[in-house]
Amino acid sequence: MRLEPRVGVVGLGGLGGSGRVAHDVAVSLAMLGHTTFLLSCEGCQFGRESAGWATLVPVRTPRSPRPAQRTWVDILAADLEQAVLDHGLTVLSVHYGVGLAEAAIAVRQRLRNRGVSLRVCVTLHGTDVTEFACDPVQAARLRAALAEADDVSVVSRWLGEQALGRHLLTREPRVITNGIDLDVFRPTPHERQSSPPLLVHASNFRPIKRPLDTLPLVRSLRDRGVDTRLELIGDGPLRAAAEGLAASLGVRDRVTFVPPLPQRDLAARLRRATMAITTSESESFGLFAVESMASGLVLAGWRCDGLLGTLRDDAALADATLVARGDFEALADRVQEVLKDDLLRKTLVARGVSLARSRFARSRQVDGYRRSLGIQPRERLAWPHDARI
Repeated sequence: MRLEPRVGVVGLGGLGGSGRVAHDVAVSLAMLGHTTFLLSCEGCQFGRESAGWATLVPVRTPRSPRPAQRTWVDILAADLEQAVLDHGLTVLSVHYGVGLAEAAIAVRQRLRNRGVSLRVCVTLHGTDVTEFACDPVQAARLRAALAEADDVSVVSRWLGEQALGRHLLTREPRVITNGIDLDVFRPTPHERQSSPPLLVHASNFRPIKRPLDTLPLVRSLRDRGVDTRLELIGDGPLRAAAEGLAASLGVRDRVTFVPPLPQRDLAARLRRATMAITTSESESFGLFAVESMASGLVLAGWRCDGLLGTLRDDAALADATLVARGDFEALADRVQEVLKDDLLRKTLVARGVSLARSRFARSRQVDGYRRSLGIQPRERLAWPHDARI
């Protein structure tokens, strides 16, 4: 008899997209009836949202990406080993490669020596490939861990190409595109325009997200006589710098800083906004972009390869809203055009909603992880319509 896997989903504890996806996968698997545990640090950003679904097991993961060093990788491996033994886990779904994959592979080897079988599946999310792989030492350690993994997946085709191009992988990875809960991220059922128009940006305020780039946009729009407000949602190392820049540009009164929000609260704020601004230097996928489009917002911001890959099924939509990084005047032109042309805005909203709903449903994402983890239920389980995550 084939035993139902007991899954441990390992993720970083901070605001990054990999931690968000780890939480969503853990909760979604639990919603489908699979025994699932979320393994992340005490007080992890998304842990409180898993209550009632996946059980949170505290392990000493970092809160944000950091170089793999013995000082923390060995500690994490010891915690993961104890979690596997305490909860009878048979598979680890590891979200983020650097350090986390190495710790999980070490655990598998230790347990194998004791006659305990453990499957390790690793998902690469972005900076583990695009930043850490530029360091030969980190790249070598990550490459060795990925070579030992039972399954390797990436969140976008573009990221898979990057991983292969940097020689982190010797085989094509599985592509499991990120998904969102379409019961949570959805347009308001009736037309509701904020006045003045509200722009919104959400991120972990790390340099790669370039949150400060949103502020010259607001200044440029103000100088053109276009009255807008901006909400910056999230927290991170550039939060104080963003507040300082808003003041120095003379737009502090037009900018509201909002702390990190649970998904339902974020979705509610998106439905009240007019446009979403994405200013990342690089995106492996662009989770906030998809959440925004699904919520009925027009997306505007910088073009980057990963985000263009996410929008590839409607390249014209990307061309209508994204401009070259650093071209603030062009970005202000796009935003102003959308704000003054109601028909254009409605057209772009409809196309964004259609793209998000047709390509990025959570059910499609979770089916990919079930295949990766070796979960083969005797009968197909219906996806529950539940907006609690």
